Amino acid sequence: MTAVDLDPASLAAIRANAQLNQVDVAEAGSLPEDWDVLLAADILYETGLRAQLAELAHPQRRILIADPLRHPQSAPPGTPLLELEARAIPDVDPPVRRISLRTLGSPLGGPPPRDSQS
Repeated sequence: MTAVDLDPASLAAIRANAQLNQVDVAEAGSLPEDWDVLLAADILYETGLRAQLAELAHPQRRILIADPLRHPQSAPPGTPLLELEARAIPDVDPPVRRISLRTLGSPLGGPPPRDSQS
């Protein structure tokens, strides 16, 4: 598992969370080329990330997006899986009360990513 973020505070939170959950997590400043599943949470407020996620979508890769629906007039990309009542912390902008989970690329329950060596 590799955590990708440019923010040092986010990377510190990732390290603390990994330690609490007793898992090993590598850190990177950019997305590795050989990934199978991408989990993206609360990133769509950044300009251009919607388009970048769409470019990364591929039938052999899975992208799961958790979005706090800060901008309900602009639905997150991908196929909706579910919406959950939740509270984003910290409450910013208008308080968020729902989170959408969506998928891009290979659907959940679909065939797993193929090994590029076969």
